[in-house]
Amino acid sequence: MISESPSACFLDAYFSPDREAVKSSTGISSATMLDLTLEELPITAAHAAGVTGLPPIHRDPFDRLLIAQSITEPLTLLTNDALLERYQVGARVV
Repeated sequence: MISESPSACFLDAYFSPDREAVKSSTGISSATMLDLTLEELPITAAHAAGVTGLPPIHRDPFDRLLIAQSITEPLTLLTNDALLERYQVGARVV
């Protein structure tokens, strides 16, 4: 199983104005994510370049990076952020 950049997820949570709310809404801590048997997807130049072509639906740079990764690879991004579904590619709200 491939995990879309836990690094970007951790950064997103770190820069969230309410870090504890992010942690409690997912129920998953950084340590728990690292314990899962996932293959980490590094952030590449192609992913970063993909961000520049995205429409301005979402302002969060880390969420935009995750969408760019899901389009570039291609992979499905599972999220609880319904706004990301508006990109109409690569994201599924769960």
